[in-house]
Amino acid sequence: MKRIAILSFVFLISLIGYAQKKTPLITTVQSRLQSDAFKASALVQAGFHYSLSDKTFYKGRSFEAKRATVTISGKLDKHFFYVARADMIKEPNLLDAYIGYARNEKFKVRLGVLKPKQNLDNNPSPVTMDFISRTMVNDLLIDLRQVGLAMEGKIGGFGYAASLVNGNHTSLNSDGNFYAIGRLQYEFFKIVGGNLVLGISGSHGECPDVQSGLFGPQVTGNRKTYGADLYYHSKKLMFKAEYLEGDLEIEQITPTRNNDIISGYYFTLGYNLSPKLRVLSRWQNWQRKALDTSANQLTVAVNQMISKYVSYRFNFNLYKDAIFKKEPESRSVFA
Repeated sequence: MKRIAILSFVFLISLIGYAQKKTPLITTVQSRLQSDAFKASALVQAGFHYSLSDKTFYKGRSFEAKRATVTISGKLDKHFFYVARADMIKEPNLLDAYIGYARNEKFKVRLGVLKPKQNLDNNPSPVTMDFISRTMVNDLLIDLRQVGLAMEGKIGGFGYAASLVNGNHTSLNSDGNFYAIGRLQYEFFKIVGGNLVLGISGSHGECPDVQSGLFGPQVTGNRKTYGADLYYHSKKLMFKAEYLEGDLEIEQITPTRNNDIISGYYFTLGYNLSPKLRVLSRWQNWQRKALDTSANQLTVAVNQMISKYVSYRFNFNLYKDAIFKKEPESRSVFA
């Protein structure tokens, strides 16, 4: 049984427009860069990680420039819209590039490089994430970006999302197979002073020679995921829970096994000390049958808005029986 603790701290700066103090020049620039047809925004996130014992574990002891994204978006002719987003950390790298049509909140469709709506932990943007990192089972199973068609909508308390994508991240579809992703949820209003959202999600398709998620194994054929989640939130209190499981066809590792079943769950509890200050804790577990491993992680966090544009997140992570030594290289770690 091995326990390792890591302290993580990041600053986030989310900019839409310019300084609050108005001058004729700034007003002119803002009017050109912020309109319905053209909006420009940026997100910068930087911080550090410090392992209290094993300096080679996960991110070890290191400063990190985690995100530097620039987004251009706009709405045209009432119902059409577009989004283009790039990462500038190492070199310009396109994250999102899609066009869309939104009739109303009941129906919206997007086409291009996009982030499909799926499970509870993967859906929030980097600005609205509860913790610095998503759960490990999410990063083992869920892809951040895909190329394809995505539809979503909300009718009263009922919400839906369905996507048909190439299934190989942001590459062209070379094998002629597609990957289907879906989500259904229902929101109950005014439950014990807050709202309760129950959701189910799943995906299925042939995805040969594709890495599963951000840190997962290489898939050689069929892969499917399914999960269920719960989200309660009120003015002061927040609670989330999710279970996620995936069955992945991989290279044969034993005479009788050529698949890997990855599963995991988490519980998150948060409390708002003020409108700008929140404390949280999260317990998570993840397992891989192919490797016969199981690990746990406890995270205690503090999130605070310092100003309209600047915030910070502090995470204390305690790992138990986790086997990775460093964060794997990735195509893109952005949400």
